[in-house]
Amino acid sequence: MGLFTKKKTDEPDYSAITSIIGSDMNILGDVVYDGKVRVDGTITGNVKGEHFILGEEGKIVGDIEAHSFICHGKIEGNLKGKEVFIRKAAVIKGGITADILHVEGGAYIQGPIQCGTSRNASDEELQSEEIS
Repeated sequence: MGLFTKKKTDEPDYSAITSIIGSDMNILGDVVYDGKVRVDGTITGNVKGEHFILGEEGKIVGDIEAHSFICHGKIEGNLKGKEVFIRKAAVIKGGITADILHVEGGAYIQGPIQCGTSRNASDEELQSEEIS
């Protein structure tokens, strides 16, 4: 192992953060963005974009749709993403829909969860199977 090897993590590292909403900032209204955003403040409105990080002090009251999403904060609304990481400090009151979902122990989720892709199981297969 070399001196300058990168520490392996399960979080995506697609690019540098392009925008930061600080803890002293409150946004009222919908937010649409490109790139990678970190929110430590509060957004009251829907959020849609590429890569989203919600810090421990961050709060979203509204629905979120992002390609990748890392949640350390609080959400009151539905979350939809291709790859979603829910960290131990997270509190989510709403539904989660994700192709790939990672949840750390200690996270609080209150709402329905749907994960996986339709290529894994069709609706007919899911309805015909009995869960024991």
